[in-house]
Amino acid sequence: MFFVFCGLTNDGVPDDVFEPLVSMKYFDFQGCKFTKLPKEWFGQKGGWSKNLERIAFFINEIEEVDEEVFSWHPKLKAILLHGNPIDYIPASYYADNDLKVFTI
Repeated sequence: MFFVFCGLTNDGVPDDVFEPLVSMKYFDFQGCKFTKLPKEWFGQKGGWSKNLERIAFFINEIEEVDEEVFSWHPKLKAILLHGNPIDYIPASYYADNDLKVFTI
């Protein structure tokens, strides 16, 4: 799923909007206006997002990341957040994944 420079905001995305997408591997939102990555977008342990391999939010306005947002993704290989105001995410936020690439 790729949404590029389409103006989406946190207010425009309900918490459960992605739940039917159990086979999705790539979650890319470049150039939107997200300010936060809420854990509710990615569901519960063993839920729809367990197959995600890449989460990318290039060039957004992200200043806050929920502690558990990157949990429960055993196949996650890349988290790409460059071009955002956030400059640090504790390693414990993504410790349960087999990451190969992580950028801020």
